Amino acid sequence: MKLNEETNVEEEIVTNEENFPLFLYKNRECNMNKLTEGLMENEFLLRMGIGIFISPSVATFSVSTGPKGLRSARQGKAGRHKMTEITVEAIAYVAMQARLALSSDEQFHSGGQGNFSYLLFYNTVVDVLRSDTFAPFLPHVLAVWNRRLFPDETKARREHKSMSSGTALKLLRQLCKENQIAGRRKDVW
Repeated sequence: MKLNEETNVEEEIVTNEENFPLFLYKNRECNMNKLTEGLMENEFLLRMGIGIFISPSVATFSVSTGPKGLRSARQGKAGRHKMTEITVEAIAYVAMQARLALSSDEQFHSGGQGNFSYLLFYNTVVDVLRSDTFAPFLPHVLAVWNRRLFPDETKARREHKSMSSGTALKLLRQLCKENQIAGRRKDVW
């Protein structure tokens, strides 16, 4: 339901491929005045991502401790495909899987004949998250997902990025400059 500001009457929002359902929003709450708030941060959605990419048993583990500490003996899809961080396309895939799980649909539809088009829904999620307009919010969304799905990788990236000053960085910059002068590899630091 949403409030029609002109008539001050609540109206039902039509569920279709281009309207984001509440399960995409944190705590299933959508602020119609700030639609980016909590988008793609729903606990169910994050657990779906953990179940798909890490392991179903990890997805049912405690919310407070997250997936760290409980790993399946088998590698999940992320491990098998050497996935170390989330992508927009992976989030859209999880959203599409979540939509299917919550619906009465037995399989994905490409639309038509009154069926929900999962392809259009997937592309809509990707288009919104990849848009220049959403760009300022995307790093936060990716960080939320990476902290939950890849906590060890996230920590390693943070530690790696911490080299912002000091002699180690100065040494690398000097070597790069020397290599450029000598015509060797031209890494930029």
